[in-house]
Amino acid sequence: MDGDPPSGYHFWHCIQRAQMLLGIDRHRWARIDPLLGFAWALQSIAKPDHRHVNPGLPREQVRALARYWLPRSPAGLDRDFRSSPYPDSTR
Repeated sequence: MDGDPPSGYHFWHCIQRAQMLLGIDRHRWARIDPLLGFAWALQSIAKPDHRHVNPGLPREQVRALARYWLPRSPAGLDRDFRSSPYPDSTR
């Protein structure tokens, strides 16, 4: 998921949605996919540098992103992942 912009989040969202559509652990993937969106948003804002200790994000910003991403439905996540390279929730 490294890179600027990070490229793996859209790929993994597609994989997770395919698993759901095929009926493979549908409920499990539906619980994991919002976490993927949340991670995408956090990394898009933090832009971590793996060679240095990065400062933490403001607590309220992380909470606001969690409130947005964690309850997202599969259809809502499909809409969110149409945004590229960064989520609209971070702009």
